[in-house]
Amino acid sequence: MEFAPLTQEYHKQWAELLAICFERSPEDMLALLEWLQKMGHVVGWGAWDGSKLVAQYTSLLRQLCQNDVTFLAGMSINMAVHPDYRGRGLIKHVSAPVYEEIERCKALFGFGFSNAEGVKVDKRSKGYGYQVLGRLQSYLTVLPKIDADAVHLSDILPSNKVYLSDDVDNEKLHFKKSLNTFRVRYGEHPFRDYRYGVAYDNGNSEGIVVYRDTVHFGIHGVSLMDAYGNNLPDLLRRWGSTLKRHGYHFIHTLATPQSTISRSLTQASQTLIIPYSRNPHYLTLRPINPSLSDEVNNFEAWDFIGGDIL
Repeated sequence: MEFAPLTQEYHKQWAELLAICFERSPEDMLALLEWLQKMGHVVGWGAWDGSKLVAQYTSLLRQLCQNDVTFLAGMSINMAVHPDYRGRGLIKHVSAPVYEEIERCKALFGFGFSNAEGVKVDKRSKGYGYQVLGRLQSYLTVLPKIDADAVHLSDILPSNKVYLSDDVDNEKLHFKKSLNTFRVRYGEHPFRDYRYGVAYDNGNSEGIVVYRDTVHFGIHGVSLMDAYGNNLPDLLRRWGSTLKRHGYHFIHTLATPQSTISRSLTQASQTLIIPYSRNPHYLTLRPINPSLSDEVNNFEAWDFIGGDIL
């Protein structure tokens, strides 16, 4: 078995392995890799059995913010082992050089979002080094009939500028967001479709909500992915009122316990925490810098929502 970095020349094999492991087409996975490079610096390593790529681990260097300080962290975006090669501890061998590289790039830590199966891998893989900080919460917001100014519902992001600051808790760890980051993250995703609720003021966008349609038990609702604006409770109230008038009945949200958007939802409409989830997701952390602040280990210090999970 040989181990090597996954540079541009190996993207075809990389996409083929991801297609097998994630049940998508190689074309989709190749487009995904190209899109990820727009999001940040991609660092990947693979394990080779002869000419066959049988395992890979990939991290995406992202900028995080806290208290007006911006720093780098490595976001684990996917790990994949060919079904014929599982159970051999390959993840440890392909992840170690990835974290050596992101440490050289001055990343302070690695982090990621794992489902229940991913957490099992984290715990079984000796030397992998991840710890579970906590489970993301599911929220259910029931849409009431209220009078509020409508927002524009669209399949396309607005092209004009947004003259506002993001209504975010600056003391918490979060991604810095703007209309431009939304264009790349949502508008340019190669195979996922998103919808947008846009609030306008004199022709300028003053707030954007990103969502996807969903149906549970025959009832139509939406999954809230992200939102951007300087008055999120009002933006979400107006968006919820507009959705209700279009025949939707609920909003489902996945977020960290103290996320700005989930707290804004509770101000906008009746919102409940769903205690059980058939597919729970967890925030995981891998320390890199020994001087890392203890606050990073505090789950409630993170401000993430479903759209932050790639």
